[in-house]
Amino acid sequence: MALKKQPESKFVQVLGLKLHYLDWGTENKPPMVLLHGGLQTAHSWDFVAFALRNRYHVRALDQRGHGDSDWAPDQDYSLEAQMKDMEKFIDTLGMEEKHVVSVPTGIDLSRFRKTAAIRGALGIPATAFVFGIVATLRSWKGHEYLLDAFSTLQGDFHLLIAGDGPQRPVLEKRIAAEEKRSKIHLVGQREDIPEIMSSMDCFVLPSYANEGVPQAIMQAMAAELPVISTRVGAIDEAVIDGETGVLVPPRDPQALAAAMLEMYRLPEMRVEMGRKARLVAEQKFSLEKMLDAMEQVFLSVQ
Repeated sequence: MALKKQPESKFVQVLGLKLHYLDWGTENKPPMVLLHGGLQTAHSWDFVAFALRNRYHVRALDQRGHGDSDWAPDQDYSLEAQMKDMEKFIDTLGMEEKHVVSVPTGIDLSRFRKTAAIRGALGIPATAFVFGIVATLRSWKGHEYLLDAFSTLQGDFHLLIAGDGPQRPVLEKRIAAEEKRSKIHLVGQREDIPEIMSSMDCFVLPSYANEGVPQAIMQAMAAELPVISTRVGAIDEAVIDGETGVLVPPRDPQALAAAMLEMYRLPEMRVEMGRKARLVAEQKFSLEKMLDAMEQVFLSVQ
């Protein structure tokens, strides 16, 4: 009886998932990528499978039925979306530096671009100046500081908050007590994020912890929005202070409010920052660039 040919096998880690690359070395059976992960990485499955779908046959496996606990992260290579703090990442994994590759997360640039705004459906006047945030409602995303800053602004300003999460009851109570509550729009989880972002004049993410390069910032940049954010995690690798946006100290509503007013008062600067933000997104954050980098790791592992 003839023995079946065993495929070439490689392991890679990306976005909390273990990717098992199988190449049978034949055109009749294309390479396959198996995604291994538990429920805590479920949010990454759809993204990675979507990104790889045009190049490989992709199959997602749950943790319980496929011996995932036997996989050791130092077998081959690891990819991490966050580009900073590489030494800490290497120490945590206990891997050699030469086996760690940094790959920025990619986004679908064809989806995240300027599109039709939906201000009317959101109850926002067409003439208003809109600051906006798209983020899970968690404390470290800085929504409280954004509300502090927004409450000091005088003029026809509106604040658009998209997302859901454990801080929603806290934020709803806070907004209900705000004098400007009619100008604060908490719209929850949305599927139409490109349209939500196109309804904004400026994107704001005042995070103070637990960030890499947030996808929402990359999406906002792709949508040609200037960004106000903080020097937390690897945010400053996306937002170039003074070029694609403004970076302020975390947990500083006064500095945040000043940056917001500057964005409003300098429309030419705002438009130019949005234009440059789109260029940076095209150069650094496309799905194609992420896939090319991931594929190079697959092919380079011996």
